[in-house]
Amino acid sequence: MQKMISLTLLTIFGIFITLFLWPTELTEVEKIEQIIHHTRDGIEQEILADVMEEFSQSYKDDEGGSYDMIKGLFMRQFLKNDPIMIQLSPMKISIQENIAEANFDVAIFEGEGVSIFGIPNNSDVLNFTVELRKNTKEEWKITSHTRKFYQDQ
Repeated sequence: MQKMISLTLLTIFGIFITLFLWPTELTEVEKIEQIIHHTRDGIEQEILADVMEEFSQSYKDDEGGSYDMIKGLFMRQFLKNDPIMIQLSPMKISIQENIAEANFDVAIFEGEGVSIFGIPNNSDVLNFTVELRKNTKEEWKITSHTRKFYQDQ
């Protein structure tokens, strides 16, 4: 009887460990959301390596932007003294095989720290469409993006 109770408790404990503590694999949509959030965090913390980690070396956009151009833009932005805060809307993500597209709105706040009322000096709201592709290591990387000021839509 004692063995049966011990075995039952061990089984229940094993199920608990498996269901609640075992790391679960992220879905493809969650992986893409994580990339966008990691990029945002890198921008807010002004860590260029974290931002560029999510971009493909073959990045090209419709405005002639390249990986090196994007890197240079962020480097110049990070040299400014004003902090940046970014808020993201919920994302609409579509995936077809190894190509994904994420569409979301971005509120960008730039200013001299946080005022007593939390109002930044400058702010913009843009709509982003980000294209990602899986590389040979099965990792999603940003390969292109477009952005429009919210009032242009």
